[in-house]
Amino acid sequence: MSADDTGEYKIIRPTSKSSFGEVRLYEETLLDHIPENHPELKLVGTLLGSNLLASAIEEAIVNPTKLHQSVTSATTEVFVSSRVLSVGNQLVVPVRGIAGTTSGRVATAYFSDNDYPGTLIWSADDA
Repeated sequence: MSADDTGEYKIIRPTSKSSFGEVRLYEETLLDHIPENHPELKLVGTLLGSNLLASAIEEAIVNPTKLHQSVTSATTEVFVSSRVLSVGNQLVVPVRGIAGTTSGRVATAYFSDNDYPGTLIWSADDA
């Protein structure tokens, strides 16, 4: 993932519980970073797989079941969706803030059967 935040991206408007006004899903993250670093998502290397994952990421950001503060970065929020599942595992989408803006960028996406350990910002169970 490049640090210069250039390239093609899709804008996603996150839940109002997020501190981000918009989230950018960069093509390079979707097509290169995620399939290279998360073998469980190797289907993403195909056109159909990429489109399905992009839709799943958008759903997790717009309609998460939980929103956490990252355990590794003060400028990152982690969107979790138990509505978007793979083999019973929930989709986890860390979104890193872009310096000097109210925007974030999808850092990666993966499926996990573990609860995210970061501080809970918001939960649909409490809404």
